[in-house]
Amino acid sequence: MYEARHRLNQPPKIVTLADITLEDIKTFLEAHDLTLMGINLLNLDTQLGPTPRGRENIASCISGMHIPPITQKILIQKLKNNRSDICREFTCTHSANEENEENEENEEDTLSISTIQNKCTNLTYLHSTKEYQIHSFKVGTHDISDVINSMTGRFVDKSQTPLMPTNIAFHYISNAIVFHRNYAPHIRAYIKQLDNHYNREIIDKYAASTIRSNVHIFKKQTFEAVPIPKALQHLNIKTYGKCGSNRGGIYCNSIMREHISTDELIDFYAITTRILIHTFSACRVLSTALLDADCLTISKLDGLWDLKLKIPKASNSHELEIIKRPIPKVIWDFINEYIEFMEDRHPGMTSIWPSGSFKGKDRSEMTLLKKLDQYSDWIQVPKDGLK
Repeated sequence: MYEARHRLNQPPKIVTLADITLEDIKTFLEAHDLTLMGINLLNLDTQLGPTPRGRENIASCISGMHIPPITQKILIQKLKNNRSDICREFTCTHSANEENEENEENEEDTLSISTIQNKCTNLTYLHSTKEYQIHSFKVGTHDISDVINSMTGRFVDKSQTPLMPTNIAFHYISNAIVFHRNYAPHIRAYIKQLDNHYNREIIDKYAASTIRSNVHIFKKQTFEAVPIPKALQHLNIKTYGKCGSNRGGIYCNSIMREHISTDELIDFYAITTRILIHTFSACRVLSTALLDADCLTISKLDGLWDLKLKIPKASNSHELEIIKRPIPKVIWDFINEYIEFMEDRHPGMTSIWPSGSFKGKDRSEMTLLKKLDQYSDWIQVPKDGLK
C-alpha cells in the first residue's frame, strides 16, 4: 500500500492487516522490478562516477527519482556492490573467478526470483501473527502464489555460486595452516616485543602531541631497534604498524611480498583464522561474523573441542540460536591463540574480528574481502588450475 500511495504522491497511511489488498501486494512486488520502474542501473552508475559509494552519497543521487522506499533500498545496495572492485586501492595479481561476467552484466538490473519468493513467503507468515486474530489478513496464500507466478518472467533464475576448484581450496587451507603453525607464534612474540619497546621508549617518554607529529619516525626507530625473528625474515617485514610513504599505496598486491607491515600480517592472521573456521565448521558468513571471545568450548559429554556458532533458527521467528560443532584440537588451539592475541590488543572486543583502525568497532565484511584479496595474491592462489 505504501508503494501505491507513493506513486500517487499521497502520504503514507498506517494500515491494519485487514486493509491490505491483493493489489497492494502486487504493487509492493512490482517495486522490486527496476526495469518496470524505468530505472537503468548502468546510467546511475555512470552518473556516480568515482564518487565514494556510501549510503548517503547514493541516497542523495537518487533522492529526486520519486521511487518507493523499497526500490531505493535495492538501488543503494546494488550501486554499493557494483563498484566494490573500483573502490579498492590495488589491482589483483591473481583475480577471482571471472566466469559468467557477461551474464551478470546483463542481469544487473534484475533481481533473482528467489528474492521475490522469499518476500512472498514472509507475507504468508502474516496469517500466523497475533495481529491476525484481531485484524484478519484477507489475502490468502494461494492468492499470493498466483501473484508471484504471474511475475516470474520479470525476474531471473537464482544463480548458484559455483564451487571453488579443489586445488584452489586446498591451496587456501594448506597456506592457512602453515601461517598458524609456522608464522603465528613468531608474529605474536615479535609484535609483542615491538609494542613493549614502543611503550617503554616512546609512549612513556614523549608527550602525546609529539608522538602524533612524529609517529612514523618513532615507529621506524622501534622497528630498527627490535630484531626480526629468523623464522620471519623471508616475509620481508619492513614496517612496524601501517605502511606509510616509505612504501606508498598498493597498486599491485604483489608488492606485499617485497614489503609487508606488521599490521598487514595481523590482517592475514584474521583472514587465515576465518579460512580455518569455515573449513572445519562449514558455517555461514553470518555465523563467522558473530563469533565472540567465548566461541570456543570443550564438550561436557565427550571432552572434545567445540566451536559455538550463532545460526538462524529453523522457524519463522528470525532469531538466532547457538549450536556447537566439533573441530580438531589443533584447529581449536590455533583459533584460541588468535583470540588471546586479539583480546590482548583489543580489550573488551565485541567480536573476534576487531578493527585495527577504529577502536571499539568490528571489521566490516567489505574490509575483510579486501584483505582476502590481498592475502590471495600474497600466497599466489592458482588461477584456472595453474600457478
